[in-house]
Amino acid sequence: MLAAVLSILGVGIARAAPDASADDDTRYRIDLLTMGPGDAVPTRGGHAALSVCELWADGREPCVVYNYGDADFDESWIEFRFVFGHVEGYLSVVGTVYDAAELYGQLQNRDVWLQTLALSDEQARFVAERLAWQARPENRGYAFHYLDATCTTGIRELLDEALDGQLRAQLSQRLDPWTIRDYQQLVFDGLIIIGPLSDATFGRRHDAPIDQYSMMLMPWNLREHLQEVQVPDPAGGDGLVPFAGPPQRLAERVGPPA
Repeated sequence: MLAAVLSILGVGIARAAPDASADDDTRYRIDLLTMGPGDAVPTRGGHAALSVCELWADGREPCVVYNYGDADFDESWIEFRFVFGHVEGYLSVVGTVYDAAELYGQLQNRDVWLQTLALSDEQARFVAERLAWQARPENRGYAFHYLDATCTTGIRELLDEALDGQLRAQLSQRLDPWTIRDYQQLVFDGLIIIGPLSDATFGRRHDAPIDQYSMMLMPWNLREHLQEVQVPDPAGGDGLVPFAGPPQRLAERVGPPA
């Protein structure tokens, strides 16, 4: 069933990975994947990843999915290390779009959406080559921070760089209606101890006004706000187009909300 849905949506499921050293004639498409909350505590904030697809002359589109939010989730006390930002994160390769939809959608019972990004050939190549470089063992690690360095912030900053700062320019002047505390209470609902521990670490920052660029920290905001950003039409048309296309659902959570 999952393979049929992906096929209907035109999502390539070939298992070859794009090659950052490909010749200059190689063209790429970049898609954003966003995942809804899961049942495990580290998954409650949702997730996001980027799919890089090579556009071959014969019509094939081998894709690979890159995930900024990987870590050793078997570490002891992972939930508390997560809150205090003492988790070593790294960029990993999930596999194909099919692999990602199966992992997050079927195995973790989470919603999964895909959106195609309106990047020029040059911008898409930049993203593809940067991700391939960052995924190397010597480059992939970073100090995870649940506000400043997550699966979504890596995507946000990479795409903003590809667009010469247009994400920040268009979204940083718009205030988010929620504060970090509001999001924290939503994500950690029922875990009473998390709130006081987070306050001890971040204090007043939880209640400070925050802009929409910053709050693309939350995957559902990333999915929404990238549709509000306007960029030149990479197909060569006149005027501007939404940076992210409408979300296509690849997998749907079964049962009540997480």
